[in-house]
Amino acid sequence: MLINNELRYAYRQPIVWVVTIAVSLLNTLIGLGSLHELSTLNELYQVYALLQMLIMPAAFAVIAVTLLFRDSTSNMMVLIDVTPVSFRVRWRTRVFVSTAILSFPMLFGFVVVCGVFASQTTWLMGLQSFFLISLFGIVQSSFLLILIAFYLVKRSCTPFTLYAISAAEGIVYIVIGGILGFQFLSGSAIVSEVFYTFMLWADPFGITPLLDINVSDQASNVPFIVNRIVYFIVGVLVFLALSKVSINLNVEHNNKKAVKPAQEKTRRHVYKRLPDLPVVHLLFLNFKVLLSSKLTPVILVIWASIVLNEALSTLLSAQAHNLNNSITALNAVAWDVYLLFTSVCLALWSGLVCWHTQRNQFADVLSSTPISNWQKIMADMITLLICLLVLTVVMGVASLMAELIAGSDISLLHYVQQIIFSLVPQALLAVIFVCIHHIAKSVIKAGLCIFALLIIKFTPITSALGITHLLWNIAGSPLQPASQTKLFLESEQVFLPFMLFWSLVAATLCVFAVKLSHRGAGYVMNKKIWTMPAVAMALLTLGAGSVMHIQITNEKPLTYQKQRMQWQADYEQTFRHFADLPQPTMTELDTKIAFYPEQGKAYFDVQYTLENTSEYPISQFLVSRDGNHTNWSLTLINREGEIKPPKLNQYEIRLAKPLEVGQSLNLKVSLMLKQVMFWPSSEHLIIKPKWSQIAAQSILPMVGYQPEFEIQDPLERANKGLIAEPSQTGVPVKAMLRTTLSTQLKHESQAPGVMVKQWQEDGRKFYQYQTSQPIELDVVWQSEPRIILHE
Repeated sequence: MLINNELRYAYRQPIVWVVTIAVSLLNTLIGLGSLHELSTLNELYQVYALLQMLIMPAAFAVIAVTLLFRDSTSNMMVLIDVTPVSFRVRWRTRVFVSTAILSFPMLFGFVVVCGVFASQTTWLMGLQSFFLISLFGIVQSSFLLILIAFYLVKRSCTPFTLYAISAAEGIVYIVIGGILGFQFLSGSAIVSEVFYTFMLWADPFGITPLLDINVSDQASNVPFIVNRIVYFIVGVLVFLALSKVSINLNVEHNNKKAVKPAQEKTRRHVYKRLPDLPVVHLLFLNFKVLLSSKLTPVILVIWASIVLNEALSTLLSAQAHNLNNSITALNAVAWDVYLLFTSVCLALWSGLVCWHTQRNQFADVLSSTPISNWQKIMADMITLLICLLVLTVVMGVASLMAELIAGSDISLLHYVQQIIFSLVPQALLAVIFVCIHHIAKSVIKAGLCIFALLIIKFTPITSALGITHLLWNIAGSPLQPASQTKLFLESEQVFLPFMLFWSLVAATLCVFAVKLSHRGAGYVMNKKIWTMPAVAMALLTLGAGSVMHIQITNEKPLTYQKQRMQWQADYEQTFRHFADLPQPTMTELDTKIAFYPEQGKAYFDVQYTLENTSEYPISQFLVSRDGNHTNWSLTLINREGEIKPPKLNQYEIRLAKPLEVGQSLNLKVSLMLKQVMFWPSSEHLIIKPKWSQIAAQSILPMVGYQPEFEIQDPLERANKGLIAEPSQTGVPVKAMLRTTLSTQLKHESQAPGVMVKQWQEDGRKFYQYQTSQPIELDVVWQSEPRIILHE
C-alpha cells in the first residue's frame, strides 16, 4: 500500500513525467546515434558510460528533490513526523520508489539500444549486455545516488546542495574520464597507471572496470564483479544505518538557521552603512547567500586546482617541442574546461541567487516593497557577473602560477585577449540564465530549461538528431583557440557578429523578464506582455537570427557533415562514369590573381591548357570543384562546344569536334573568393589585411573525375547505397604555372616559381612568377605586410 501511494504521488507530479520522457528519449537517441553496424561490446559499454555521465546526474537531481525533499520544501516536516508510519518504513519505501523511478527511463532507453545492438550481433550477446548494464550498472548506480540524497535529507541540507553535488558528479567524472583514457572523451589518455588500477576496484559507479572488460580475457571481468558486489553490500549497510536512526528534521533545520547575536549585530551594522540604493542592498543579500554556502569556497579551490593541474601538465609535456608559453597554458583550460565549469557554476549560482527569497519565505514581502523588477533582475545579473569574473581571475592566476613553475614564456597581452574572448560569452550566458529564472514560475521549470540549454551547448545531441547549427552554441561563437604563429587571426572575425546577436537575445529576454517577474515571487505581474517594445525586440531578434542563418549557409553551402556526405554521394552517383572516360590533362596554368585584403576579396582569371595525353579522342570531359565554392564560371577559348549548366557545382563540357590525341585546347575559369565572416577561416583560404593566403588545391577547379570527393568511410558508403570500395586516387597532376599577382602597395606577395617581373600600376603592386618545370598544384599564393612576410 505504501509503495502504491508513493508511486501515485510521484506520477501525479508533472515534472516526474517530463523527466521520465526526456531521459527515455535522450537515452534512445544518443544511444542509437552512437552505434553502427560494426559496433563492439566495448563500444556499447562506452555508450552506457556516456549516458551515465551526462544524463543520470540531472535526472537524479530533479527526482530526488521532487520525491525526497518534499517534506522540507513544503514545510510539512512536523506533520509528517507525527504520522503513524515509522521513520524506517517511510524512508525505505521512498528510497525504493525513487530508485525505481530513476532507473526506469534509463532502462527503457537501453532496452531499445541493446535491441538494436543484438540485431547487429547476436541476441544472446544483446541480452547478456542488457542484464549486465541494467542490474549492475543502472539500478545500482541509481540506488547509490538516492542514498546520497537520503543522507542530505537527514543532514537537513537544502536542494541547492543536492544540485551542486549532482553537477559535481558529472563534472568530476568527465575530468576523471579524461585522465583514465575513456575513449569516447576526446583527448583522453591514461595519465597514471596507479590511479587507473585504483579506479578499477574503487569506482563507485563501476564505469572504469566495465570499460576495461575484454571479451577474450575472462580475468578482466574480476574487477567489475568484485567492485559491484562490494558497493552493493556497502550501499545496503549504509541504507540500513540511515533508516535506523530518526531525527527531528524541523528542529535540525531551525538550529542551522540560528545566528549568533554578535554576528547578527555586525551584519546589521554593515547593512546600515550601505548606500541607500535598492540594487546595492539586493547585491548585499545575494552575496550573503553565496558566501554563507559552504560550497562556494570549495568550488573556488577545486577550480584553482583543476586549472593549475591542466595548465602545468600541458606545459611540461610541451617542453619537448619548445611550446611552453602562455598560448599553450591558456589553450589547455580556456576552451573546454573553463566553458564547462563556469557554465555549470553559473547554472547553480543563478538558481541559488534568484530563488533564495522564496526558499526563505521572503518573496512576498520583497514583492510588496518599492523595489522594481528591473532592479531585482539587475542585482541578480551583477551578482553572477562578479562571480564569473572571480572564476576568470582564478583561471588567469592559476595558469600564471603554472607558467612560473614550468619556466614558461609569459605574455600578459595574450592573457588580456584570452580573458576577453572567454569572459564575454559566459557573461551573456549568465544574463540568459537569470532571465530564464525570472521568466519561469518555478525553480524546477527554470532548472530544466537551463539543463536543456547546457545539453544542447555541450553535447553532440543536435548532431545525432541531424539538426546541427552554429547557433546551437548558446551564447558562444565558433572562435578557435589561438595558434602559435597567428594567434586568433584565423577566426577573430566571427567573434563580434555572434556576440552582437547573443547580446540582442539577452536584451530581448531581459525585456520579457522585467515584464513577467514580480521581484522573484514566481508569478506573473503584467498579463499584457506583448507591448510594442517587446514585440519590436522579439521581431528584431528573429530577424537577426534569420539573417545569420542565411549568411552562414551562403558562406558554406555544405554547412554540416550530413550535407557534405549527401553531396559526396550525389557526386559519385552522377559523375562516376567520367572515371572510365578519357579526360584531358592540365599541362599549363596561366593565373591572374588580384588581392584586395582590405575588402576581404580576391579575383582569379585562370587559363588552362589541356592536352589529350590518352590513346583515344575526347568528346566530353568534366571540370570539378568542391561544393562549397560556388561563385565561378568557365568558357572555351577558340573551340566550339556545349557547356552544360552546373550540376552539383560541376561543369560537363561536350566538344563539337573531338579532341584528338596530342591536341590541346584552352579553357578560361573566372572566380571570386571572399573572406568568410561567420565561419573560422582555414589556412587554405584567408584574405585579411594582416595575412592573406590561398591554397591552389582547395579553390582551383580540376579537370576530370575527382576520387577525393568520394565518401571513404565503408559504413557511410553502405548507408548511401554506394559500391563497397571507393575509387583509387590517381597520380597527382603536374603543370607549368605562370602567375601574375597584384596586391595593395603596403603588401608583398609570394607565388610558386621564380619572380621574373615586378612593377606598380594604378596604385597597386604587380608581381609575375614562372615555374621552370611542371609542378604539383599543392601550392599557395600569399599577400602580407612587408614586415610579417620577411619574418
